[in-house]
Amino acid sequence: MALKLDMSKAYDRVEWSFLSKMMCNLGFFDSWIDRVMRCITSVSFFFLVNGVRCGFVIPSRGLCQGDPLSPYLFLICAEGLSRLIFTAERNKDIAGFRCTRGGPKISHLFFVDDSLLFSRASERDCLAIRRVLDWYALASGQMVNFHKSVMCVSKKVTTGRAANLARILGVQLVQCHERYLGLPSFAGQNRQTLFTNIKDRIWDRVKGWQSNLFSLGGKEVLIKAVIQDIPTYSMSLFRLPKSFIDYLHSICAQFWWGSKEESMRIHWCSWKRLCCSKVSGGMGFHDLTIFNKALLAKQCWRLIQHPNSLAARVLKSCYFLDDNFFQVKCSKGSFFLWQIFCWGRELLAEGVRWRIGNGESVLIYKDKWIPRPSTFRVISPDVLGETAKVSELKLPYGAWNESLIRGVFLPDDAELILHIPSPVSSRCDSLLWHYDKFGMYSVKSGYHRGGSRDYDPISSGLDKAESWWKFLWRMKLPSKVKLFIWRACHNWIPTRTVLAMRKVLTYFKLSGFYDLLSESAGPRGNAVSLPGCLENLV
Repeated sequence: MALKLDMSKAYDRVEWSFLSKMMCNLGFFDSWIDRVMRCITSVSFFFLVNGVRCGFVIPSRGLCQGDPLSPYLFLICAEGLSRLIFTAERNKDIAGFRCTRGGPKISHLFFVDDSLLFSRASERDCLAIRRVLDWYALASGQMVNFHKSVMCVSKKVTTGRAANLARILGVQLVQCHERYLGLPSFAGQNRQTLFTNIKDRIWDRVKGWQSNLFSLGGKEVLIKAVIQDIPTYSMSLFRLPKSFIDYLHSICAQFWWGSKEESMRIHWCSWKRLCCSKVSGGMGFHDLTIFNKALLAKQCWRLIQHPNSLAARVLKSCYFLDDNFFQVKCSKGSFFLWQIFCWGRELLAEGVRWRIGNGESVLIYKDKWIPRPSTFRVISPDVLGETAKVSELKLPYGAWNESLIRGVFLPDDAELILHIPSPVSSRCDSLLWHYDKFGMYSVKSGYHRGGSRDYDPISSGLDKAESWWKFLWRMKLPSKVKLFIWRACHNWIPTRTVLAMRKVLTYFKLSGFYDLLSESAGPRGNAVSLPGCLENLV
């Protein structure tokens, strides 16, 4: 049974005395508690009547919404409800939910005032939950809005029994929770329906912009800051279907090349070409497929860096209890979320290698630990055996055994190994992201790594073109002027000559047509290429 609670005016009902006692029980210093309480209790409200300030109200409880400190103070209050639930769980009045027999037990999930409770579908558990909520309301001043709170049960629970449990709790019975924290709570077979709200939001924005005349500079800002930013939150936990991403790309392309829905505009290049960086001749728009994968790789990185977190412990108990996270295979019958993480793991595996500490956890010939550009593995033949560890290459006091390394490995491997810092202390081995100077994965570095595999037809081998693009985008000119120069360099200005070559214009006077072609054609009659344009402009 899953119960979703909705608190009524959560911030306004916080009792100040309860907050002070909670901070005291959690171990805060008295001086800190006194400062926080003075900030809270010194609030007063005035009234504006016809623009004139008159009267004032001094509240006796509540937190100010919009104050940066208020969410943290509310979490301290919610910790009281969490402790009550843990106490009921220890007394076996409430039974949490387990994904596996050896996995962690989950009785509740809190995010500020959004709460989920899990228990058995029994009257005893429902009565215990109701008692806990009443105690918490009496102490903290909080009040559960039972009209907006909902409950769902598994398919094994009969309809009559579920209705009786909902009556005990005083909440509504639904088939499933639609959303939690702005994301879908359940994923069925049809994944397209999960993201219809994103499609509607983007379409409403673009439809409102079509009646306005924006320059290319304004369109660039709107696409990057609005259209491509709307699905970011959903992409951080879900893999968007390819057809859905193609639809978003088509909306962005139509808005970029033309604002009006009824008029068909020329798309001068593919969207993939526009997604190239500006120094490569593109516009730097996001390829949402690669961006989606980079965001999911960030979640996988968190599982590695925080193995004691609830999500890491749950997934580990289900899929990689005794195995390495990168070595576990993803089967077709796996959980939907695990399949998503395995897809993001592909990008993370390309740039993760070991940071050598004591060397006891790293195999010499199988693991990635050499700081070379791509493979991170030893290329020397296996001499020490498959089970040999990096710790065997060190002296007793922690330094590298230079004579052993130069005698066993090839010169290239030996130089790279000897340049790896070898700590004298017994620090454990850890994973790092190779493409960041601090070794920490970021979505930006992951996106650049995921996009570097694609062939860039604009700037392949053109160092002069790259320097020109850098010079162009750094000039202190209006964005519409720089974008006009950008289009001119690509020969994307809709002149009659260009339109004729693209077979948009089908009729010209024969003499005038050939005169236009002769002005912009090379010795063989070909259109001027990008490097030629750049040579003239530089």
